Amino acid sequence: MNVSNSFIYLFKQPFLNPHTKLYTNILSLNCIPNGPLAQYIQHVKNQKLSEFVNYPNECIYAVLKNDYNSSNYMTPEDLPHFLIYLKQNNYVVHHSFNEIVKSHPEIKSHICLFSYAG
Repeated sequence: MNVSNSFIYLFKQPFLNPHTKLYTNILSLNCIPNGPLAQYIQHVKNQKLSEFVNYPNECIYAVLKNDYNSSNYMTPEDLPHFLIYLKQNNYVVHHSFNEIVKSHPEIKSHICLFSYAG
């Protein structure tokens, strides 16, 4: 479900890839965005990372790489490509909000806030 006129949070998140069985940090969103980016978002179940830590077992919105392979998730190393994609497809990164969040080191997973300009 797309959310109109909303801000989208991009963050990194530890993830157990069910296809590769490897742990990695992936890029994920708080919801499915409007616009062309929606086709690269996959709603996946987040696997429990540890028996000793109680993580919420919830579904996440993972960002897929633009390579037509549904098991290749974007990682923080893909961030430059992701930001270029946003710029080329009429998304706006809200830099002032991002600066505020960066001033709080306890928010380690946040990468940026953006919206679709249509």
